[in-house]
Amino acid sequence: MDAKINKKRKFVADGVFAAELNAFFQLELSADGYSGLEIRVIPPHTEITIRATRTSSIIGGDGKRLNELTSLVQKRWGFNEKSIRLVAERLKSRAISAVAQAESMVYKITRGLPVRRAAYAIVRYVMENDGRGIEVRVSGKLRGQRGKTMKFRDGYMLKSGEPNKVLVDTAVRHLLMEQGCLGIQVKIMMPTKKQSDFGLDYIQPDVIDILNPKEEELRSAIAEFKRIDNVNAQ
Repeated sequence: MDAKINKKRKFVADGVFAAELNAFFQLELSADGYSGLEIRVIPPHTEITIRATRTSSIIGGDGKRLNELTSLVQKRWGFNEKSIRLVAERLKSRAISAVAQAESMVYKITRGLPVRRAAYAIVRYVMENDGRGIEVRVSGKLRGQRGKTMKFRDGYMLKSGEPNKVLVDTAVRHLLMEQGCLGIQVKIMMPTKKQSDFGLDYIQPDVIDILNPKEEELRSAIAEFKRIDNVNAQ
């Protein structure tokens, strides 16, 4: 890990490490509402923040499970002893996390709930908890032997441009069933700071706020209109 490499190789290595670590946590912590991670290098430590809905089960009794995960990551990726630190962070709002909702969808379907009911439950939950829009897409052999795609939408959803990259949170999951593989995609339109306390600090370029005029400006404008009307009347 300490060997010197050029910048391009380092960026690639960091990306591969983040992808492998994310895949590992998805398998290990799917039942705990895992919804993402953040890696920060603070010499001499590497701090990995695990975001999930049930942090207490990730930490375990007296931090036992977190220590086990730390040991597994340390041995798998060759970190020096005590050079890596795992932190569990609770999601501020589970409703506007696409990963958490995709995992919830997988959990509902594996427990035998029909796809339509599971999708509508997620759509309702997101829209009732500060979500601006949601789209759930399920494809595969839903009924019978012929594959098809079902879409469930509600609210406001951007499809293109820079706001789509910033405000739309997307997650994809694959579920192996007896009849075949189901693909699940969840897109959630995130709120901004103006709409929710949990929103993103972002200003949409196509949203314009029209402010009410100040009283002094209003008085001067009215006086100017009256003067113009008098001039026209003469």
